[in-house]
Amino acid sequence: KMTFGVILILVVVMSVVFVIQYTWFRREMIERLGLSSTPLSDVIKGSLRHAMATRDLDEINHIVANVSKQHGVIKVFVVDKQGVIRISPDAADVGRRLTLEDATCQICHEVQAENRNKTVIFTVADGQRVFRNVNPIANEPACYGCHGSRDKILGVLISDFSMSEVDARLASTFREMLLSLAITVLVTVATISLTMNRLVIGRLERFVRATKLLGTGRLDQEVRPEGSDEIGEL
Repeated sequence: KMTFGVILILVVVMSVVFVIQYTWFRREMIERLGLSSTPLSDVIKGSLRHAMATRDLDEINHIVANVSKQHGVIKVFVVDKQGVIRISPDAADVGRRLTLEDATCQICHEVQAENRNKTVIFTVADGQRVFRNVNPIANEPACYGCHGSRDKILGVLISDFSMSEVDARLASTFREMLLSLAITVLVTVATISLTMNRLVIGRLERFVRATKLLGTGRLDQEVRPEGSDEIGEL
């Protein structure tokens, strides 16, 4: 009973600690992915700004195509303020309009603009999880020659990254934490069982056996006291 009670308490406490640690680790991994993806998006945006200033469309397409081939990058593309894809490594996507009703758009646009994050995680139709970085392209004085000065935002640079490595690391960490929980419980149970058997149960069993023999008239039975604790005093 005591072992079962200790196991129950241990499992509950360690499960709470497990959930807290796993949640913290997951948030840390996602924050790291966000911190690493934002500078990359800024570099891409800077390169695009230079290419746009020189009106070198080939360079723009070359930059987007090369970045989209990098490990962990699914796709990088640019949409204008109307939601039309203007630059994409996939020629079939150019000219396609992303409506606000699109599931990937609703993830951000279902909340107020001031509460929107620049990053979001969602799952596509094939089950793949995607980490999306949304980086607005501001209308700067150097852009006024082509775009005018009326609009504050010219478009949005969208970078999609695969969550496969992060998910694999989280799954591995989850298994490691479960294994450590199981090992801790087993070691604790073994320790408690050995300690209880040696210090309490074994000594009480000898006492009970001698008492039963005394009850049958075997008055020569003796239980030598062991230690000065409660069992020894009994």
